[in-house]
Amino acid sequence: MVEWTFEASSRAKKLDRIILSTDSDEIIKLAKKFPKIECPFKRPEHLAQYDTPHLDVIVHALDYLKDESNYVPEAVFTLQPTSPQRTASDIDGAIDVFLRDRPEALSSYQEGDCKNLFLLDNENNIMKPFVERTKRYMPRQSFPQAYRENGAILIQRTESIYKAYNNSDVKPVVSCLLANQVQPYITKSFTDIDTEADWDVVEKELLKTYGTPEMEIKGKQSHYLFKVIQSQLAWSGLSSCCGHSWR
Repeated sequence: MVEWTFEASSRAKKLDRIILSTDSDEIIKLAKKFPKIECPFKRPEHLAQYDTPHLDVIVHALDYLKDESNYVPEAVFTLQPTSPQRTASDIDGAIDVFLRDRPEALSSYQEGDCKNLFLLDNENNIMKPFVERTKRYMPRQSFPQAYRENGAILIQRTESIYKAYNNSDVKPVVSCLLANQVQPYITKSFTDIDTEADWDVVEKELLKTYGTPEMEIKGKQSHYLFKVIQSQLAWSGLSSCCGHSWR
């Protein structure tokens, strides 16, 4: 699955550097077949646990680049491998908007359906509709368009990342949750990859639409990579995090 992100980021035209953070030798080996992807370090074991905050992983990469090469990007574009449908044009388009509007952070959203959302009432062990029950049976067109974050695109200024890291007692999965200004970037609908079954469905769609990615990773090997990703890092489903930056 991760090779789709390697392929898209390598084809994007507006990234200064592409940095891979992972503790997996298999993924590092795969990434080295993409000339634009850098693997300057192997992520420490303590940052590759099931509950490791995403923010800690990004700060580790930034600290390493600053200490080793005095490189400090203006912003970091984090691409999670669990969004393989994201393309190079999606990446470049988001960068264009970020550079044009200059927000503190930018996150991707896609259309959602508020009338079919529920909240869990733990005290009474029941589901409560997000929309009033009397309104749930109104036509969908009667409701304002709702959106939900899809995790495909996350851009945040380096200064803002460190501010979130240093000033928060609770480290969120995504650092831009602590940003004061998060600009929405509306995308097409992406499928969330949470299980191997999800990946099977998306992989068939990708192969039908785009053909095989450059590395031609298929079948059992593709599933193996997904299991590596699923088991080695946080609830976000990551075992590798592509940190993309520009000056």
